[in-house]
Amino acid sequence: MPVMRRGVVMQPTIASDVLTGKHLRILEFASLFDGEFNIDWLQELTGKKTSIIFAALEFGAKQGWLFQNNLVHFSFIDSVEEEKLAYSLPSETRADLHNKIVNLLIMNLPENPGRTNRTFRHLLYNS
Repeated sequence: MPVMRRGVVMQPTIASDVLTGKHLRILEFASLFDGEFNIDWLQELTGKKTSIIFAALEFGAKQGWLFQNNLVHFSFIDSVEEEKLAYSLPSETRADLHNKIVNLLIMNLPENPGRTNRTFRHLLYNS
């Protein structure tokens, strides 16, 4: 509930209102997925707690960068911000993450042309 102090309404700060370094790193990692991604994949890539990942994704959604497709699936809708986040990572880190994303996609997506296309784009990054 807002509190009034010296004539100013003070709103409580919630985790998704503050972008910290660990939240930024999660968004950077998320920006490398080509299309939809989910919380589980980010947890596997980052090793962070689900609550931290949710806070980062909620921040991205509030900024208009992400769309929450359902409870656990997200995708970038701001391609400019997505690219900025992706290229803020060192190239060696990006290459390593693209390899890990290939493995995640192979293990988690049904075998179909869509999976093949998504996987192929990540493999091309490293060639």
